[in-house]
Amino acid sequence: MRCPYNDVECPEVPEGKLKVVCPVHGKSLTKDWRLLCRTQRDYYENYSQREKSTQKRRVKSPKLGLGDVVERALTKVGITKKRVEKWLGRPCGCSKRKERLNQLGAWASRILEGRTNKAKEHLEELIDD
Repeated sequence: MRCPYNDVECPEVPEGKLKVVCPVHGKSLTKDWRLLCRTQRDYYENYSQREKSTQKRRVKSPKLGLGDVVERALTKVGITKKRVEKWLGRPCGCSKRKERLNQLGAWASRILEGRTNKAKEHLEELIDD
């Protein structure tokens, strides 16, 4: 998955691992911190300048994205990535779909908060990717 803000690979946290090193910031990120970095531009821009203690105060429990919620709900009823891949007989694309839903959910939240500057352009970018 490419970083949404610059042209580098943004690695996912591997299953069974807790963190991954961000190639842009050079810091270990959990899944939730990676999600914040990918979906909130101000967070991305300021991440490397913040102290760890400031990060913990700012966000005690990172908000789940739409894709994360869908994944958790499906897992709760027994529909896992592994199971879908077994049914399809090929990779399911779940991670990419989840990331896209997270981006769409973040876009929708910004609109509902009244931050509509360039909303149509941002939506078109999400859809066209």
